[in-house]
Amino acid sequence: MDHERWIVEKIKRAREVRGMSIAELARRSMIEYTQLGKVFRYERSLKPGECMRACFALDMAVNAELMPEEILAQLRELNMRDEGEPGKKK
Repeated sequence: MDHERWIVEKIKRAREVRGMSIAELARRSMIEYTQLGKVFRYERSLKPGECMRACFALDMAVNAELMPEEILAQLRELNMRDEGEPGKKK
């Protein structure tokens, strides 16, 4: 599954778990209902701003909750290799 589908699936699942209708999520996230339906049917892409608004409406963290585990592992590995804090000279 590609990353975009993975994100949409996470949003769909969060909506279902919260018992929220598509119409309610559309209203809370200010995304047109028909457009959100197309996103959930994979007929159109979810724009970054829409993704953030949907996550906010669902009380989801945009960062870690939407990243597949393999990407999080890669980021952790990069952080472990970092020898200093950002912005500090070595």
